[in-house]
Amino acid sequence: LHRLIRRQRQMCIRDRISSSQRTAVVNAFAQTVNNCGYSAVVYANKDWMNNRMYAGNISCSVWLAQYRSQCTYTGHFSMWQFTDKARVNGISGYVDMSVWKH
Repeated sequence: LHRLIRRQRQMCIRDRISSSQRTAVVNAFAQTVNNCGYSAVVYANKDWMNNRMYAGNISCSVWLAQYRSQCTYTGHFSMWQFTDKARVNGISGYVDMSVWKH
């Protein structure tokens, strides 16, 4: 029960910031990662990209999660995670599957 309450509090705090604040946090984190010599990527689903951030202002690559046979997100993204129920020989259970977009 404690974990559930803590998780609900975290979700409430996360929802208290605006889309512009959330976008600024993503960009600040991406800049920090880039300054360390790495490439930053934001991982989000279609709802978050459309409704919880200003996707056009994201300064790093986007790894989009949308579990469908075709991606319907119209914004920019570099990678698309299309399922969490793929199978790979040698691995028991399901795995996520993504494709890289050029």
